[in-house]
Amino acid sequence: MQRIVRSGALQSLKRFWRDELGAELIQFILVLPIMLGVVWTAMEAWQLMTLRAAVRSTTAQAARYMTAFGASAESRAPMAPENLCANVEYLVAESLSRQSGNLGDHLAVTMRWYRFLDPTNPLWEGNAIATSCMELLLGYECNDVFAVTIKVAVPWQSVVFGIDYSATTTEMLRFSDTATGVAPCLPHCNVRVSGNVISAGIHGCRARVCWSLDSSYRPDYCGIFVDDVLVHRQDAPLLNQCFEPVTLPPGASSIEVRCYGGEREATGAITLNCQ
Repeated sequence: MQRIVRSGALQSLKRFWRDELGAELIQFILVLPIMLGVVWTAMEAWQLMTLRAAVRSTTAQAARYMTAFGASAESRAPMAPENLCANVEYLVAESLSRQSGNLGDHLAVTMRWYRFLDPTNPLWEGNAIATSCMELLLGYECNDVFAVTIKVAVPWQSVVFGIDYSATTTEMLRFSDTATGVAPCLPHCNVRVSGNVISAGIHGCRARVCWSLDSSYRPDYCGIFVDDVLVHRQDAPLLNQCFEPVTLPPGASSIEVRCYGGEREATGAITLNCQ
């Protein structure tokens, strides 16, 4: 009888060790916390990278906008400084409005501008002066170098699986980025005209007309106009050039030199009296 009981107990124990029913469930329960930790960590890392990329992209957009529209008086339609600064602030606020912390908190954003005293100096210390957007635009000239820094702060809660009270630990997460830009040098051409009467007669005068160009580009051609009538055209003009003779009618005549380059036109004028 004892042998039968021992044999039955032994067989039951062997069947228990061979039985694999529920093994997959036990394995899944053991692995589940690790999987959740990996997924949560990946999501948090993705949130952090997205927020970091948004700050960097927004900073670059602010510098690009200032470079594109913060032109000096050379621009045909310069934007008013107050409008430009307001547009940059709106751009930054709109770009970061879709970002938040993992608790849903809005970002606290601060923006600061810097002006470089010496654009050729690579050092910031003693060379970059903190300023406001409006102050930066005062005296904003061609090739001036500036920088903009955007700082972001937001509450952030990190969860570490397996550690008690980790979900109640909230820290202030901070990001910042800096981008630089250069004031644009827009094309310009100033025409200075001079002239004098060489000889005079009953039917008119002969005059000498000269021009000098202060230009950032080479005009395609220049024309001399007497009382709005073209009397001479000079292709590929020199920066300093004279032409004679220019025939003038008796009396006072308006002489204009108009130089054209692409879609740009620059004009200079004088008045000569033929007596």
